[in-house]
Amino acid sequence: MPPLIFILTGASGAGKTSIARRLLQRRHPRLIKVITSTTRLKRPGEKSGRDYRFYRSTEFKNKIARGELFEWAKVYGQYYGSLKTDVARALRGTRPILMVVNIQGAKTIKKLHPKAVTFFIDAPLSELKRRLLQRGTTGAELKLRQRQLAQEKKFAARADYVILNPAGQLARAVQNIVRLMANESRNRLTQPKT
Repeated sequence: MPPLIFILTGASGAGKTSIARRLLQRRHPRLIKVITSTTRLKRPGEKSGRDYRFYRSTEFKNKIARGELFEWAKVYGQYYGSLKTDVARALRGTRPILMVVNIQGAKTIKKLHPKAVTFFIDAPLSELKRRLLQRGTTGAELKLRQRQLAQEKKFAARADYVILNPAGQLARAVQNIVRLMANESRNRLTQPKT
């Protein structure tokens, strides 16, 4: 039986990366993360190969042309995606898989793996805007991301679960996801084989 795929997605600033870090620090469930590739610049504290795989735009486009990406999208003027080799390696294992992706990536993964479990991370619009400013998003990129927030939030209706992550509630959001992941894993084990 292939491992379960858990998808974390949501609007910019919802806290996907913060939640993923907390989930990976826990002993249970023992998740393996597929590292997202991107052409965007590193933010303070990010490390290549841990948080993202950082590529120049030409390198990323070459990977697209060679068919090396499992899923990819151009979002906010930058490319994001998951390497086929990383996904294949994770699928050969037994540990549940965590993928932290944008809305477009979540849609693609659900098409390819309909049994993947999608968590839409959400927060009030005012909080999302505050977080974007806090992480140093400015100028044209900030305006573009703010315009897209309402559009991104619409994906919540298609997700398996919506997890609220308002200010000061990160631990609660993580705990809710851990509980739901455990339930999904138990349900999968008790389902009859087809």
